[in-house]
Amino acid sequence: MDLHLKILSLLNKVRKTITKHNLLSRGDTVIVGVSGGADSICLLNFLLLLKEYELSIIVAHVNHSLRGEESERDADFVKKVCRDNGLEFELLVENASAIKKEMGKSIEESARIIRYRFFEILTTKYDAHKVATAHTACDQVETVFMRLIRGSGLKGLSGIPFFREPNIVRPLLEISKDEIKGFLTENKIKWVEDSSNTEQKYFRNKIRHKLIPVLNELNPNISENILRTSEQFTLNDSFISEHTNKLFKKVFRKTAAGFYLGNIKKFNKVHRFIKFALIREAIRRVNENLLNIDFDHVDSALKLLSSKKISGEVNLPNDLLIAKSYEDFIVTHKSKINPKYSYTIDSFGQHKFEHVSFRIKKVKVKKLDLGSNVALIDPKKFKFPIEIRNFRPGDKFVPFGMKGEKKLKNFFIDEKVPRYLRKLFPLFIINGEIAWVGGLRMSERFKVKGKECIKIEYSGRYI
Repeated sequence: MDLHLKILSLLNKVRKTITKHNLLSRGDTVIVGVSGGADSICLLNFLLLLKEYELSIIVAHVNHSLRGEESERDADFVKKVCRDNGLEFELLVENASAIKKEMGKSIEESARIIRYRFFEILTTKYDAHKVATAHTACDQVETVFMRLIRGSGLKGLSGIPFFREPNIVRPLLEISKDEIKGFLTENKIKWVEDSSNTEQKYFRNKIRHKLIPVLNELNPNISENILRTSEQFTLNDSFISEHTNKLFKKVFRKTAAGFYLGNIKKFNKVHRFIKFALIREAIRRVNENLLNIDFDHVDSALKLLSSKKISGEVNLPNDLLIAKSYEDFIVTHKSKINPKYSYTIDSFGQHKFEHVSFRIKKVKVKKLDLGSNVALIDPKKFKFPIEIRNFRPGDKFVPFGMKGEKKLKNFFIDEKVPRYLRKLFPLFIINGEIAWVGGLRMSERFKVKGKECIKIEYSGRYI
């Protein structure tokens, strides 16, 4: 096969991937992540050759400041490539080591976060349709092995997706590194080598340079087999995800506070495998990803939810919490259910704050018609300023219809309010006393004795 036919064959292979997975559309503005290495330089050249798509290309390069002069060399190289091809060049210089300490993550993960944040900024700046990254078939094989070794479920073993929401595309996922370097060499296209790719301290490099060569000796077709298996996992996961999303709407609902509230009875009716998928999906929606979440974390949650305990909780990485109480359970960031606030007001009218919204006005009523979100206060007991805050240990009040004081904690228990929801109910404090537990019960001491009253309407609902 002559050189022209080889190029055309490889380009058509990329075209098929793009068409099969609907990665690009005609006229797209595309942010292309280019490190200067063989893979990203090949991706850039292929996108330039796809004339039929009439793409507007912006090249994004991140200098992570990890390799000194070599990092500077890479940035200068990519800048020259852009200048030679008349392309927009965007450079970000970051200290990945400092970010690593700040985030408490690995250097690889910190660098990845930096890159994708940069892509998001450029997507907004250029109103871009897609972000193209140069992941290859070899990267796919390495990723599957990495996840298998670390312990991963079906989704993890599906590997790197061709398309990731909202706009990430990987056109080279069916092209090997040998094909890429062959294309660049035959076309006399230069690239730069990243010396860190040979360092054995990185997990991926150990897979690439130690594990895969051994497996290739056992089976020369190991990479092709892994790619096929990964594709099957992807199809299976797609089917399961579709089924899970349908069930998710029946089991969970998203609250105004931003966490997910699940029904234990409905949850425990489904197969354990689907329960696993439901919990992972809830975590993904709350946290926007499943980073640092492994099998044991989800399994601990399943054990709690299937147990006969009335209440309990499981703490997960990333400040996540899964807690059950009575008939329900929640999946949330802890900060969502532990807000600390105190607002003071000294006037009638509409008041809106981050955690609560309400209206206070003077009214005359013929009938004391109380709803859970309405309190009617005796004007003789009402006095500005009033404080609106949430539950604190030791709080007491006299529940409507009772004579003696009761600890608010015990009131919540009697009302079967889960512990994890108790700080979400606003307390309206008048003259230093709890006049109303917003959304639940007024205080007997502030009940109306005539037609004139102060009406408080609480419009914020957390659950």
